[in-house]
Amino acid sequence: MYITSKTKNPFRFFKKQFPSKNKLEKTYNFQTSMSSIITSLKINKNEVVINKKIYDGPYSSIFKGQMLGLNVAVKTINIILSTSETEIFFREVSLLQTLQHKNIIKPIGIFTDNEHLSLVTEYFPGDLDRLIHSPKTLDFSFTTTLNYMQRLQITNQCCQSVIWLHTRCDIVHRNLQPKTFLIDQNLNVKLGDLGFAEVSKGEQNTIEGAPLYCAPEVLKRKGKTGKESDIYSLGITIWEIFYMRRPFEEYFHLFSDDLNTFTKFVDDGLRPVLPRKFLTDDVDQIMHDQVLTIYKKQIEETPIEIDTLIEKCWSGNASKRPTIEDLLKNIFELLSRVCMNEDECVWWEKNLCKKSQIYEGVYDAENFLSILENNFKTSFSKEKKYKEIINKIGEQGEISQKRFSFLCSIFGKYYKKKENYKDMMRVLGEEWYYGNISKEEANVLLEGKEEGTFLIRESSTILHKPLTLSKVENRSVMNTRIAVYETENKNKEYSIETKLAKKKKNNIVDLIDELVELNIVKTPCGHQEC
Repeated sequence: MYITSKTKNPFRFFKKQFPSKNKLEKTYNFQTSMSSIITSLKINKNEVVINKKIYDGPYSSIFKGQMLGLNVAVKTINIILSTSETEIFFREVSLLQTLQHKNIIKPIGIFTDNEHLSLVTEYFPGDLDRLIHSPKTLDFSFTTTLNYMQRLQITNQCCQSVIWLHTRCDIVHRNLQPKTFLIDQNLNVKLGDLGFAEVSKGEQNTIEGAPLYCAPEVLKRKGKTGKESDIYSLGITIWEIFYMRRPFEEYFHLFSDDLNTFTKFVDDGLRPVLPRKFLTDDVDQIMHDQVLTIYKKQIEETPIEIDTLIEKCWSGNASKRPTIEDLLKNIFELLSRVCMNEDECVWWEKNLCKKSQIYEGVYDAENFLSILENNFKTSFSKEKKYKEIINKIGEQGEISQKRFSFLCSIFGKYYKKKENYKDMMRVLGEEWYYGNISKEEANVLLEGKEEGTFLIRESSTILHKPLTLSKVENRSVMNTRIAVYETENKNKEYSIETKLAKKKKNNIVDLIDELVELNIVKTPCGHQEC
């Protein structure tokens, strides 16, 4: 529930809406006493070195620090909590520490200083708010504009974090907004501000910050607020991801920075501009031209399905908002359409979208190969290089939809055709195949090696040339693209053109073998040697 300046204790509403002790014990299977939970979470404040302040608010401050040589974030609550409030806080952090998820910031521990609680978590160098509106302030370099696929992938990760909270932890975040979704240089997203959500909202009477993302029932402080309120906030956040503007900015002059006026407008149905819909209404020509100028690029890049989802999320009727499961399913379908063709989408959903990993968009690489092994009745899993193959087929132990489809561009329908699968596994098992490494990494691996030492790596910058031969030539590393074409009978053909010869083969291993015979390349850059 939204906290006003008249609220003396900002945790008053927090206690009412947090799951009951019995419900938490059922979810978490608490078998330990409160004292043991506190003992397991407490850390020595002397182990934490505070470097600089990142954020300073009325009820909490955030610092960047170090603990045991690792970068950490330290969030300190600036008010003193009662015993019962402290217990609630420790139980939530303990639950999140036990039920970890890749899209939720990992709690490390808690320490106290003059009765003030501080939560130490893993450190993430940016957040969605800065990525969208002020990328130069990030702790990493990000100079490109987000494309449609990247926005979908970010949205998918935001939804993954919320579904984990709502379904596995039975926790309502209550402060979802771009600032609470943390992000790194690889666009990995983690939800933060856990445990402090009520405090972070602050006792605010202006429309800056959190109120812009609050559902009408939260702003009015009437009725039940729960998971549906999180969905509303997520809808505003998704709008911001795709339209790259501050929500309600066109209407700021109407509110005069007054929360009560803003609440009335929102309760009457005012929402951020959906430009495609706005332009179809009977509006003043000047306003029409202004909106078209501001949002032209976003309209071209954002499909109408995104607008439909956003409108459902920010419905004034909480019961009409989608559940996080329904929202994630729709985002998954949109993402699938971008990453994969129709046949690939059908196979992925049929074989990988189980209840345990529903609409993840990624799948455990080892389990993925096990499914293929079972489907084709093969026994690659018994080979010594199987673990190495798992590492090559996935990225950090997982295979994404994008990765799944990219491998299809190299090996064909390996998920359906046994021969394609066997060819892929044979290639992945070769010591010269390094998979998804960068040009810079290849240069490091080959630096100082003998003339003719080589490796094969993947590259996604040219669609029909997804492979690159990197070899040592005249004491430098030379790179030559390998083109992949589809023949009339739907098989793959691999072609390379070097200074000495132009060669084509029906599989990559035969192509590399011929290059060795012609002395174009000599010694594979073995993983152990390199």
